Amino acid sequence: MCGRYDLTANAEQIIEYFALRRAPKYERSYNIAPGRKILTIVEREDGSRKGANLYWGLVPSWAKDVKIGWKLINARKETVREKPENFKLVVAST
Repeated sequence: MCGRYDLTANAEQIIEYFALRRAPKYERSYNIAPGRKILTIVEREDGSRKGANLYWGLVPSWAKDVKIGWKLINARKETVREKPENFKLVVAST
């Protein structure tokens, strides 16, 4: 199912795989769903990486309720140019 995933690696494995300086704070889980805070690896301008806990989902700038981000986790290539939530993504990549 594309709307769920798991994170079972321990801190040492994550540090080594992503070349982090220190262990990020996160919870292991076998059922991570949209709307949850998840471990995200962020690359800084200097090329170093850090772990951050961010909410999973896309919240468009025009959204009145951030919960819409729980529904916007995938984009269909057939309609990516037609949907308002994808506009900035398409413009930035062309």
